[in-house]
Amino acid sequence: MRPFAASVFVASVLFSFGVFGQSEFQVKYCRDLAASYRRAVTNGKSAVDGVTQAIVNCPTNPGDSISVLEAAHKAMKVELPPK
Repeated sequence: MRPFAASVFVASVLFSFGVFGQSEFQVKYCRDLAASYRRAVTNGKSAVDGVTQAIVNCPTNPGDSISVLEAAHKAMKVELPPK
């Protein structure tokens, strides 16, 4: 039973590194999108409904927030920041 437990532990550790690595990238991209959005609104573009909550959710739910922020950029005709 010990080899099985060790295998499960190693697999879970490797999986968690993959998940956290992706999340860090997503959170950074989400923050970049939020900064770009704020600059656009500051420069006279009209704000888009629902974006404030997406910005707040960047650290905890970057996947959903990214889609909202990308849609806002497209609606405002603002270029997306590089990924």
